[in-house]
Amino acid sequence: MPRDVEVALFELLCAAILFSARIGAKQGVKAARAMFDQGWTTAEKLAASTWEERVRVLNQHGYARSPAATTRRIAISAEVSTITAAARARRRATRRARRSGRAP
Repeated sequence: MPRDVEVALFELLCAAILFSARIGAKQGVKAARAMFDQGWTTAEKLAASTWEERVRVLNQHGYARSPAATTRRIAISAEVSTITAAARARRRATRRARRSGRAP
């Protein structure tokens, strides 16, 4: 999957999680933008941040409803995204090896 598509899908996933709470759309958009402005545009980049950093950013940008629970949901989604991406990469490598005759 191209990197720009991967980034867009991850950003959409995070935004969907933020918008799922009972907050105004403006707060959800503001919180999502704040996350992406922090550079958390991929699962790997988000995973490199701390729970406290994520909660702080969400709180500071109008997402005070339940930033701790939301941060957990986003972190879990990042982990699943990373695992899924790794599995896709392994499958692609296996297919390439089979096509070239190097597969076990």
